[in-house]
Amino acid sequence: DLEMCKAIYLTGSTNVHPYVATAQNNLALALEARGWPGDLCLAIGLHESSLETRKVIYLAGGTKIHHSVANSQNNLAGALKTRGRPGDLEKAIGLFISSLEMGKAIYQAGDTQIRHFIATSENNLADALEARGRPEDLDKAI
Repeated sequence: DLEMCKAIYLTGSTNVHPYVATAQNNLALALEARGWPGDLCLAIGLHESSLETRKVIYLAGGTKIHHSVANSQNNLAGALKTRGRPGDLEKAIGLFISSLEMGKAIYQAGDTQIRHFIATSENNLADALEARGRPEDLDKAI
């Protein structure tokens, strides 16, 4: 439960914790899967919060890559693409590109377990580029 995680881990001067970011991410994914009216907008807000929290935690001190940040970018991008409001697809494509670049950097740093993530990210980006429908995007998607 997200509220329980907040109560346990966000005490005193601590306003970020990886467990809270994970709970936000998991709740967002559950809302997306449930699909009731309004769930997608709630999920996007949770994905955004999870991404920002993970950036604060994992990209501090000059670190530029972390698999949890890449994962949050990918999840937020997917939700934005699904929602389809004006500007959502462009934002999603930017997040998919950033997530893919981060995944490739993590792989080059020696984490071979991220290969599946890279393949999934490439597929998600290609799908978003195809959805945008620009002729030059189709070449990139292929």
